[in-house]
Amino acid sequence: MSAYVISDIEIVDPAAFEEYKTLSPPSVAKYGGRFLARGGDLEILEGDWVPQRLAILEFPDVDAARAWLESVEYAPAREVRQGAAKTGLVLVSGVPG
Repeated sequence: MSAYVISDIEIVDPAAFEEYKTLSPPSVAKYGGRFLARGGDLEILEGDWVPQRLAILEFPDVDAARAWLESVEYAPAREVRQGAAKTGLVLVSGVPG
C-alpha cells in the first residue's frame, strides 16, 4: 500500500534550500518515491493551518518511506534542509485498493 510523506516547510535560507532541491530527488527516486506536489500554489480551504510551502512524496509503502528518510543517500540533503528550513514531516499510509 502506498505511503505519503507530507512536508510543511518554512524556508529560512533560500540559497541553501535551492541546494536541497537539487540534492533530494535522486535519493527519493532510489527508494521508489516520486514527488506529487512540491512548492506549488496552495489554497487554504478550511481551518487555521497556514503552511508556508508543501511537498507531498509518494512511496511504494511505509517501509520504503522510512528507509529513504533514514538513508545514507538522503543524509546530505537532509542536513542541508535542516539548516535551510524549519520543517514538519508526517508519514501517512494510503488506502487499500
